[in-house]
Amino acid sequence: MESALAAQHGLNQKTVAKWRKRAFVHDAPMGPIARAAGERYGEVWRRVRMDAQIPCSLEALPGGGPGGGPGLAQVLAHGAQTERARRVLANLRARLSHQPDLVAVCDAVCGEEKTPREAAAGERDAARVEALLKVALDLMAGAG
Repeated sequence: MESALAAQHGLNQKTVAKWRKRAFVHDAPMGPIARAAGERYGEVWRRVRMDAQIPCSLEALPGGGPGGGPGLAQVLAHGAQTERARRVLANLRARLSHQPDLVAVCDAVCGEEKTPREAAAGERDAARVEALLKVALDLMAGAG
């Protein structure tokens, strides 16, 4: 029975056996460390994605311009914060061993703030996305 379910849903037989032994059908609650890891991933992912909004340093004036443009210090600080976010994101992805499935799930759920069902290609894949997300969050939380 477990092998048929595992094959149908693309899961490991041990995972199916473990879930069948449960007395409840909902997912176990996410711990605060895993939740914090997901929130951190989302923060830095969104910061890195803001790159198009970095102001041009050619338009910046020392101390800020009378036209309301950003000052040079603001432009440089913005760039430094974005570069720091890039490094943090690279570190988090390294914790995931740069596995494409884990990174893609974190990008979609933590970064784009989609639900696992929205991130999945269909209802059948939602369970797979949820399982991948749990693995990814555990890896990120355990390494930090």
